Amino acid sequence: MDVGEITGLVAVVMVFSIPLVAIWAGVLKSRYRASQRDIGENERAELHRLSAVADSMAERIATLESILDAEVPDWREDHERNR
Repeated sequence: MDVGEITGLVAVVMVFSIPLVAIWAGVLKSRYRASQRDIGENERAELHRLSAVADSMAERIATLESILDAEVPDWREDHERNR
């Protein structure tokens, strides 16, 4: 093989391989974006669940504090002193 044949062979390989690489990169990019959306939706659902748990805990704490205020009026001051 001489230089001209090798150059022609390289040109033919490049003509067919460059579009394939571009298509492959596009497929990978679209899969990556789809996986990022899925992760975002899952995280959003988990955040919503945790927010509901936190709201429920805040209500329980407020209830417990009101019970303590009624039954042990100085509990807050005692708690602060013992810290």
